[in-house]
Amino acid sequence: MSCGAGPTPDAGVPVIALNAITVKDAFPIPVVDELLDELHGAKFFTKLDLRSGYHQVRMNPADVNKTAFRTHDALYEFLVMPFGLCNAPATFQALMNDVLRAFLRRFVLVFFDDILIYSFTWADHLRHLRAVLLVLRQHRLFVKRSKCAFGVDSISYLGHIISEAGVAMDPAKVQAVLDWPQPRSARAVRGFLGLAGYYRKFSEHLHPAGLLLPLLVPTTVWADIGLDFVEALPRVGRKSVILTVVDRFSKYCHFIPLAHPYTAESVAQAFFADIVRLHGVPQSMVSDRDPVFTSTFWRELMRLTGTKLHMTTAFHPQADGQTEAANREIEGTVDSIVAFKCEVPANQRKLSASSFWWLLIEYSEGKLIILSKFSLAL
Repeated sequence: MSCGAGPTPDAGVPVIALNAITVKDAFPIPVVDELLDELHGAKFFTKLDLRSGYHQVRMNPADVNKTAFRTHDALYEFLVMPFGLCNAPATFQALMNDVLRAFLRRFVLVFFDDILIYSFTWADHLRHLRAVLLVLRQHRLFVKRSKCAFGVDSISYLGHIISEAGVAMDPAKVQAVLDWPQPRSARAVRGFLGLAGYYRKFSEHLHPAGLLLPLLVPTTVWADIGLDFVEALPRVGRKSVILTVVDRFSKYCHFIPLAHPYTAESVAQAFFADIVRLHGVPQSMVSDRDPVFTSTFWRELMRLTGTKLHMTTAFHPQADGQTEAANREIEGTVDSIVAFKCEVPANQRKLSASSFWWLLIEYSEGKLIILSKFSLAL
């Protein structure tokens, strides 16, 4: 049992296993910015907050047993929808949209259990409020009086202060940013950046976000390359990682097995032995923000070789799509590639690397070197 903000405690139910096997409901959740756009010019506002919102939805009798949980003295089952179910938000939003369908985007906004009634005149506001309350009564949905506000000209809604003048930041949310504890994990950092970034639109003197820089179209083989790692592979000869290197011009690929854990130094040694030795130093390199590529060692090494580093935007691996596509292609052949590199004796492996040039068929056309489909890199 964990006490919430209200006087009534909320029961915490272990629903992780249940959520894992639940088919997710794809009902669209409203976007806050789109909701706020509907309020332009409104002068009067009423906010209704449903009491223990999810608990006002009855469980399907056939599914009640799925919510069972045991305490030290008894076994309990929820007759109403508990908090924590993965489909609870979508189910509740669908219910509220259905109940208030006739009023939505006309004079009512609803975001889960937060209902906002907005009007341009006082007479209209009284009529709108009566209509909404009647519908809630018909569907036996109850509001919590202490969290409601009626007929005001300025109101706090979804983290914003709303009035006839427009939408402004909620001072309480600003204070929350100022009082945010020092992040001690990547998740905490992302949480702070998400909250701070959401309110950046209200900062008048904040520098605008820079434009994403597109990658230039390569014009020469092995001048512009992409790098990525394929991890969590079966261990063969102490190696379970593949470094994928793709020439962005010809789409020619090298797959270099590495031992795990790998470091910037070990990756650099493999890169120079298998790429630079064969194709020379590249002019530019595209990679994700793996710690290897963001390390001081790797940056200094690329500076000394004159290679320009390009990092993809965080959580957007599609920017290095050629390497990602190559990673998918090697799924069917990864065992044979790793086995060859790891199981063939070292002296034979050196011979294979030196005979690469015999297997590589190429011809020169001006400054452009074209690799034929018969070329082979082991």
